[in-house]
Amino acid sequence: MYIQCMNNIIIAYAGIGFNGLARILIAKHKPTNFFNTVRLINLELLSREQLEEVQQEMKLSQLLHHHNIACYLSSFVVGVHLWAVQPLMHYGKL
Repeated sequence: MYIQCMNNIIIAYAGIGFNGLARILIAKHKPTNFFNTVRLINLELLSREQLEEVQQEMKLSQLLHHHNIACYLSSFVVGVHLWAVQPLMHYGKL
Protein backbone atom coordinates (compact mmCIF):
# COMPACT_ATOMS: atom_id res chain seq x y z
CA MET A 1 0.00 0.00 0.00
CA TYR A 2 1.36 3.42 -0.92
CA ILE A 3 -0.78 6.51 -0.42
CA GLN A 4 0.56 10.00 0.08
CA CYS A 5 -1.30 12.86 1.73
CA MET A 6 -0.09 15.98 3.56
CA ASN A 7 3.55 14.80 3.82
CA ASN A 8 2.47 11.39 5.17
CA ILE A 9 3.20 8.25 3.18
CA ILE A 10 0.95 5.35 4.19
CA ILE A 11 3.07 2.24 4.41
CA ALA A 12 0.94 -0.36 6.20
CA TYR A 13 -2.58 -1.26 7.30
CA ALA A 14 -2.72 -1.80 11.07
CA GLY A 15 -6.37 -2.62 11.74
CA ILE A 16 -9.81 -1.16 12.32
CA GLY A 17 -11.18 1.09 15.02
CA PHE A 18 -14.18 3.18 16.07
CA ASN A 19 -16.63 0.27 15.87
CA GLY A 20 -15.36 -0.78 12.47
CA LEU A 21 -15.81 2.64 10.87
CA ALA A 22 -12.15 3.70 10.90
CA ARG A 23 -9.06 2.20 9.33
CA ILE A 24 -5.85 2.47 11.32
CA LEU A 25 -2.81 2.95 9.12
CA ILE A 26 0.91 3.37 9.72
CA ALA A 27 2.48 6.32 7.95
CA LYS A 28 5.90 7.86 7.62
CA HIS A 29 6.09 11.64 7.85
CA LYS A 30 8.46 12.61 5.02
CA PRO A 31 10.03 15.80 6.48
CA THR A 32 10.91 14.21 9.86
CA ASN A 33 11.09 10.48 8.98
CA PHE A 34 9.01 9.75 12.11
CA PHE A 35 6.35 7.04 12.00
CA ASN A 36 2.76 7.95 12.81
CA THR A 37 -0.59 6.26 12.99
CA VAL A 38 -3.42 7.61 10.89
CA ARG A 39 -7.02 6.99 11.80
CA LEU A 40 -8.93 7.31 8.55
CA ILE A 41 -12.68 7.77 9.01
CA ASN A 42 -15.22 7.96 6.18
CA LEU A 43 -17.47 10.76 7.42
CA GLU A 44 -20.30 9.79 5.08
CA LEU A 45 -20.78 6.50 6.93
CA LEU A 46 -21.26 8.11 10.36
CA SER A 47 -24.60 8.73 12.00
CA ARG A 48 -25.18 12.14 13.58
CA GLU A 49 -24.37 10.69 17.02
CA GLN A 50 -21.15 9.10 15.80
CA LEU A 51 -20.09 12.33 14.11
CA GLU A 52 -20.68 14.25 17.34
CA GLU A 53 -18.64 11.63 19.23
CA VAL A 54 -15.71 12.07 16.83
CA GLN A 55 -15.97 15.86 17.14
CA GLN A 56 -15.96 15.64 20.96
CA GLU A 57 -12.92 13.34 20.92
CA MET A 58 -11.00 15.73 18.67
CA LYS A 59 -11.88 18.71 20.89
CA LEU A 60 -10.98 16.83 24.07
CA SER A 61 -7.63 15.68 22.69
CA GLN A 62 -6.66 19.32 22.12
CA LEU A 63 -7.14 20.01 25.84
CA LEU A 64 -5.19 17.03 27.16
CA HIS A 65 -1.45 17.44 27.66
CA HIS A 66 0.06 14.53 29.56
CA HIS A 67 3.09 12.34 28.86
CA ASN A 68 0.97 9.16 29.09
CA ILE A 69 -1.64 10.34 26.57
CA ALA A 70 -0.89 10.41 22.85
CA CYS A 71 -2.26 13.62 21.39
CA TYR A 72 -3.17 14.21 17.78
CA LEU A 73 -0.38 15.78 15.76
CA SER A 74 -2.77 16.87 13.06
CA SER A 75 -6.24 16.28 11.72
CA PHE A 76 -7.68 17.26 8.38
CA VAL A 77 -10.39 16.30 5.91
CA VAL A 78 -9.60 15.02 2.42
CA GLY A 79 -12.74 14.45 0.37
CA VAL A 80 -15.09 12.51 2.69
CA HIS A 81 -12.32 11.17 4.95
CA LEU A 82 -11.10 12.55 8.25
CA TRP A 83 -7.38 11.94 8.75
CA ALA A 84 -6.39 11.98 12.44
CA VAL A 85 -2.61 11.67 12.84
CA GLN A 86 -0.94 10.53 16.08
CA PRO A 87 2.63 9.49 16.86
CA LEU A 88 3.26 5.77 16.56
CA MET A 89 3.74 4.62 20.13
CA HIS A 90 6.67 2.45 21.08
CA TYR A 91 7.44 1.04 24.48
CA GLY A 92 8.63 3.74 26.85
CA LYS A 93 8.17 7.51 26.99
CA LEU A 94 6.84 9.75 24.25
